[in-house]
Amino acid sequence: MIDPNELLTMPCDILVPAAVDRVIHGKNVGQLKCRILAEAANGPTTPEADLILEKRWDEIFVIPDILCNAGGVIVSYFEWVQGLQSYPLDGNRSDRQTFPHPGTFVCAGDQTRKSA
Repeated sequence: MIDPNELLTMPCDILVPAAVDRVIHGKNVGQLKCRILAEAANGPTTPEADLILEKRWDEIFVIPDILCNAGGVIVSYFEWVQGLQSYPLDGNRSDRQTFPHPGTFVCAGDQTRKSA
């Protein structure tokens, strides 16, 4: 079994921290041996680590969480809105009932708006 802290610093092409925030910090960021860091978790790096990664821009290409995890953030938003509206999904409902027409989304107040 590999220690999770050791796993982050193993040589690899792409490192994808995808579950826990703040796993890359000032103590381990200097030991990263990846070419690409794809931040799939929300905030996987600390502010201190971000500053160090900025200095290592020629070694490590960072795909920030705002881009890499945008789909997860959007889904979280829809789950939040559904919770506010007390409209949970279960196995018997289809996505078409929640989002009746392609290009629509649910807003607070039980309204729908057409997307561009």
